[in-house]
Amino acid sequence: MTNEIATWREISEASRALAKRFDRDKFLKTVFKGCIKVGKSKSNPIRGNFVAAGLREAIGHIIHKLSPDEDVRACVWFVQAPDTDTVTRRQRANYIIKAGLSDQFVKDILKFEVNRTGSAGGIGL
Repeated sequence: MTNEIATWREISEASRALAKRFDRDKFLKTVFKGCIKVGKSKSNPIRGNFVAAGLREAIGHIIHKLSPDEDVRACVWFVQAPDTDTVTRRQRANYIIKAGLSDQFVKDILKFEVNRTGSAGGIGL
């Protein structure tokens, strides 16, 4: 990776490529379009804040699409976090990385190091 700043054209192409992976998701396409539109708005002094908020929304949306609650809860490693009734971001990330595979399987068969970081656990790749 270089230290060059991406052009708006490159950013637009990357957002379209990512949105294509979620072909029927109009919300995601709308968020990306809005981020680019506000980012290009040089007269808006807080456009960076709006782009950051939009990208956070897009990332959260993608993470939820890739890790549905019922699928995460069905995993052998899932333990409900005591401080929330929902699935945590860490649990969603674990699901995206290893799906329903147990830590033991990931460690012994796949030969990845499994790091325990908090109650939800983690995986070191």
